[in-house]
Amino acid sequence: MDLARVFESVAASNSDLLSQAGCIYDCKATDKYKNRRYYKNYLSNELNKADHPICYIGGKLPLWGDLPIHRCTGMLITADGIFFKTLKDSFFASIFFLSGDTGFISKNDLVSISIGRSDGCFGSEYMGHQILINNEVMGLIRFSNGMVWDDNSLVFAQTLFEEITNSLENEKIAKS
Repeated sequence: MDLARVFESVAASNSDLLSQAGCIYDCKATDKYKNRRYYKNYLSNELNKADHPICYIGGKLPLWGDLPIHRCTGMLITADGIFFKTLKDSFFASIFFLSGDTGFISKNDLVSISIGRSDGCFGSEYMGHQILINNEVMGLIRFSNGMVWDDNSLVFAQTLFEEITNSLENEKIAKS
């Protein structure tokens, strides 16, 4: 499966959503994603020259944004797979900022990707939505740079993830 082609197809048919999405970046069109804490502090060391960033997804907390106490979250889709860093999905996530799962999943090991429910954390500030990779909850990733989630970012990401999952299923059917 060609993740770049899937992203380009979704971006072309949903260009209005992508242009209004506050925390989704087309890596070919902009390098703003390189200023995000997850990219600067974690991914810039992980990526090698062969990795081709396609799409960066991840917002920041408006009040805690770049403070060291805040565990940054994000996701970078590359030609080879998906890098991700999540916040632990717990009632106290808005107080203790516990790290959730972090890692890389190769496109060859990817079966499905989707967005789950919104956080159930203490307080009224939005902390993120669950990210499910291969039907397993990895943790929370923010789809906003503000106090509440960004509908455009959520809809675009969900559409992208559905297309990735559909492409994986179609590829699996074609091989059988």
